[in-house]
Parts: sequence; structure tokens; C-alpha cells
Amino acid sequence: MIKIAKTLSAIFHPIAVPLYCALLMYFATSFPCSADIYRDLAFFVLVLFFTVVVPVVSIWYRYRRGKITDLTLSDRRQRHPIYLISLNSAIVGLYLIYLMLGMYLYVLFFTFAVFAFAAITIINTKWKISAHSCGVGIICGFVAMMSFLDINIVFWSVVTLIVAGSVTTSRCILGVHTLGQTVAGFFLGLGLSLIPSVLLWMQL
Repeated sequence: MIKIAKTLSAIFHPIAVPLYCALLMYFATSFPCSADIYRDLAFFVLVLFFTVVVPVVSIWYRYRRGKITDLTLSDRRQRHPIYLISLNSAIVGLYLIYLMLGMYLYVLFFTFAVFAFAAITIINTKWKISAHSCGVGIICGFVAMMSFLDINIVFWSVVTLIVAGSVTTSRCILGVHTLGQTVAGFFLGLGLSLIPSVLLWMQL
């Protein structure tokens, strides 16, 4: 059970959330993103570089320099510089996606996802809220937005809910977070990530 919990925590690390949402948008829905394969490739390169590569390299570099004690960032006080680097990198990536590719829907959604992780960064200075749970909450919010756009992804809606429950439970099993910390993280991520759907609904 512990091994499964560690595996789920690694696979659904908050760093990977923007990439998973991008993959869902392209391969799990009928939502047409682009007819240009080079433009699609540029999109994935930007997402991968600014939301995955930069944070991972930052963690590895600070670990090598002795600034953090372990790669999982178990000490919440050591997470703050990584959170700030990741947030700034994500903002730059979103700006380039907006400027170069004009993918407004993705940028709109992840603007609020950035707000969620910014809130996590601030809250973690006083209380250990779960960033993993926030991440899966954001994924659930993204699927909800895709569903709101009349895209039939019922299967993936169920899958994301199962994943969310599994990840939040895993964090509790590992003793990293309490039930309250995981629930708070999930609803923070879900709540802020549902705002784009509300904005779209108001425009109808």
C-alpha cells in the first residue's frame, strides 16, 4: 500500500498538472486545438519546458547545492523557493502561449490555476496544505470546463475523480498530510479552477 501511495504521489506531482491538462485537451476530448502539427508541437514544448523542466531542474540544482534535504521536498519550509520559481516560470510560459499561439482558453484556465498554487505557497508559510490535492483538484476543474463546452468526456470525468480520491488518500497513507489538509487543498484547487467555467457561462 505504501509503495502504491508513493507511486501515485510521484506520478501526480503538482508539477505535472499543466502537462496532464494539455494531454487531456488534445487526446481525451474532441476539442480541436489546431490543425497545424508544428503549432501543436510548439504548445507542448512550451508547457513541458516552463511547467516541468524548469521546476525539476530547480529542485535538482538546489538539492545538489544542499539547499534541500530530499527531492520530495518533505520539509515545507524548503518548498517556498521552488514554488516561487515554478510560479514565475508558469507565468512566463502562459504569456508565451498567449502571445505566440493565441490559445486563450488554456491560458485563461491556468491563470486561475496559478492563483491556486500562489495561494498554496502563501498558506504553506503558516499551515501545511496539500499541493498534490490542489493539483488533482485543478485537473478535475479542467475536465469540468471541457465538459461545460459540450465535449463528451464523461469517462475522463469519472477517471479524474477516481484519481483525485486516490491521490488525496495516498497523501494521508504516507503520513505527509492530514485529511483536513488534503481536503482543503483539493477544494482550493477545484474552486479556483471552476472560475473560468463560470466566466464562460456568464458570457452565454
